Amino acid sequence: MTMKNKTDDILEEYMISTEAWTCSCIFRMTHLLPCRHIIYYRKETDCDRLLPKSIIHPRWLLKNYRKLKSKVTLVEDVEEAFEIRDIKTLSTTRTKSQNEKFSELQVIGKQIAEIGCQWGTTAHATLTASMVQVLEAVKAGNCPLLRQPESEHSQSTSPSLPEPDSD
Repeated sequence: MTMKNKTDDILEEYMISTEAWTCSCIFRMTHLLPCRHIIYYRKETDCDRLLPKSIIHPRWLLKNYRKLKSKVTLVEDVEEAFEIRDIKTLSTTRTKSQNEKFSELQVIGKQIAEIGCQWGTTAHATLTASMVQVLEAVKAGNCPLLRQPESEHSQSTSPSLPEPDSD
């Protein structure tokens, strides 16, 4: 049997099996309970019982609930010994497209710009000069390796991270 339902201009069609008392609607499929389509059909066809136990999934029957409630879980079941292992994953690196590489580098560049724009003029000029050096190295086909300055050299080679400035 086919039933049609019109709600908000969406026409839906459900298939009811009168042998197994099942319906193809989402409610019946997900909740495993008789849906309004089955109840309506049984009411219209004057079935002797509107909702007999035979059409209700065992999950919803009270006797099964009581059985589950009475079962005692043994602690040993939960505390069985197990071993923790590191699983080595195979490297699945693939070649990135030009768009992917561009996007990754653009995000990093934007973050540098967002931080650098808050610095004072002197620190900003130093950062800009450093970025120009990186750009020139990349244009020449080199990948520059940047090192964090030593604590003594940090004063002379690079300004420390300044506080946001309004100059």
